[in-house]
Amino acid sequence: GVGLLLLGETLYLWPAIGVLGAAAFLLTVATPMAERLFRWKIGWLPWGGKWKEMLAPANASRRVLCTPGALAVNLSLVTIAWMVEVSIYFGGLTAVGATVEPSRFLVALAVFPLASLGGSLSLLPGGLGMTEVGLVGLGVLLGSLPTEVAVLAALLTRATILGVVVVAGLISMGLLRLEARPAAGNTRPRQPAEPRP
Repeated sequence: GVGLLLLGETLYLWPAIGVLGAAAFLLTVATPMAERLFRWKIGWLPWGGKWKEMLAPANASRRVLCTPGALAVNLSLVTIAWMVEVSIYFGGLTAVGATVEPSRFLVALAVFPLASLGGSLSLLPGGLGMTEVGLVGLGVLLGSLPTEVAVLAALLTRATILGVVVVAGLISMGLLRLEARPAAGNTRPRQPAEPRP
């Protein structure tokens, strides 16, 4: 939304404002109302006790995560993560030959979040394919990028971002397998550690 505003694309800004307003409404008004209604209605159903028991941990987690302090921390971390990803996209644009100027960063600030949102809505793992299409299409439409530059920047950006995640996952998987393997001469399986109170 900020990138679109800075680019002067106010027509495209209204859907972003609508989504933000709907999210704010859901967090502040609709969720507490739905919780009260759900608790009241589900209690009289024959299987309501089981549902209440199953949903209790989710409700407790939501109450903790939706406190102002937790929301501020989450919003800060998400903002930092988005800025890193936008900077990687901007770096990809400059690496494939786009001119380095402040307006290109504004293009990256507008294009990358919108393309990522499109990838998320596709429900494909990592938005694979749809995010790249969004990066190319929006880069050409909003940033007036040449098609070749937009395609190369999209592929380079996604390879960088997803590559880091895949490598970190492979390393973690290897470390977990090493930890799970019993020591030489010890055939007894390892007991899981007791949780700390």
